[in-house]
Amino acid sequence: MSQAAHLNRLRERTQSVHESTETLVESHRLLSGSPSKAHYGRLLKAHLALHLQVQCQTGGLHENQPTTDLLDWPDCHRIAALRQDLENLGESDEQVNPITPTTASRPFSIGLMYVCEGSCLGNQQLMAAMNKSESFHGWQASAFFASCKEGFGQRWRTMLDLIDSSADVDYEELEQGALSGFDAFKLGWLAASS
Repeated sequence: MSQAAHLNRLRERTQSVHESTETLVESHRLLSGSPSKAHYGRLLKAHLALHLQVQCQTGGLHENQPTTDLLDWPDCHRIAALRQDLENLGESDEQVNPITPTTASRPFSIGLMYVCEGSCLGNQQLMAAMNKSESFHGWQASAFFASCKEGFGQRWRTMLDLIDSSADVDYEELEQGALSGFDAFKLGWLAASS
């Protein structure tokens, strides 16, 4: 199977959960360019939950994870940017926690990272829309979105290679990792409402 075919299969198999995630976070409000400060803060908390999950899964929090060589993934940089943005919004990140990893397999970790890197493309669209809002600039909370754009092209090409190599090894684990990424994001979103 070709690289494009592997990617298309993963997109198709996660499309419904992707769409339900966009509905849950009311992405249409975000794309309008004028979300509330609370809505934006909640979105950042959901991203933090996802990024902490990837960091945890790939070995950033667990020394025994065999996946730390997966990708030159700037998780710590993005996590710091998320925390700084939340602080600038006057929001706390104390209750944002990763889900306990269910597996240490390489394909699962790559599936999880696929969701994280894929969200970077969507975040660039959100940033373009929100940059039109004067209130957004006043919040001084765009470091995370800026970090999503940095080096995205190379990271995405690397991600495609990783998906391709993992799909041949264990496609089901790859897909489960991606679904776990959407779950982490959704749980982060829901937890931020309480």
